[in-house]
Amino acid sequence: MSNASPLLFTVDALSPETYAAGADLDSLVKKLVDQALDIVVATPEWPKGKVFNAKHRVADGGPVQTRSKKSGMGGRAGKCSWHMRESVHPTEGTGLTYDDFRSGLLLDHAAHEMEYIPGLVGTKTLEVLKAGSTSVILNSYKLPMVTADRDFLELLITVDLPAHAAPLSPAHRAAIAELTELGINPSPPSTAAEAGGLRSFLVVQVPVTHPDAPEQKNYVRGAYASVEAVYEASGPTGLETHWK
Repeated sequence: MSNASPLLFTVDALSPETYAAGADLDSLVKKLVDQALDIVVATPEWPKGKVFNAKHRVADGGPVQTRSKKSGMGGRAGKCSWHMRESVHPTEGTGLTYDDFRSGLLLDHAAHEMEYIPGLVGTKTLEVLKAGSTSVILNSYKLPMVTADRDFLELLITVDLPAHAAPLSPAHRAAIAELTELGINPSPPSTAAEAGGLRSFLVVQVPVTHPDAPEQKNYVRGAYASVEAVYEASGPTGLETHWK
């Protein structure tokens, strides 16, 4: 981190913000998490797209329902759309548990993306704002020969949400709003019963600028915002994990 300027990053996506050294990071994280939840809870109303089925095993992830919706933003972002995939993974018959998703998607999120995104050739942490949960990262992608390679500078937020009987419901969101800070639980409960409710987590990425990340030679600087919500639910065969 350069000491030449107190500016750490400027958020360009869900809500234009500037975060400077010493500012209230927890308030910014809570605001972005709340806006991310606004998006997640609205997705059942989005128009449906294709359904993709697992080619080999149910545990591979199918069926996956896709949806999309115009961004509703102003300027250039108004030409873009939100694109979503959602899937349900019952533990019975798949062997997949909520903890599997937490380990693979929440913890060490940037490093794990390298394992399942073929075009992602490099990820670099530029600034750790809160250990384990909030950082500024630079992802570099190698694209097909006819397309210029891209890199994306992102604010990455990963948070365990409090256990609740109805994850992402208005009552759950009210409980989240009462928390003074959000982050990774260092001693997470191993079951919903131990947690006293169904478990959930959220991963949010929004494009930012950063003084230590000028545009790279041979790369086009892109921008994207993403939200991943994973939560437990009761299904026909017992507990299942929803991922969207």
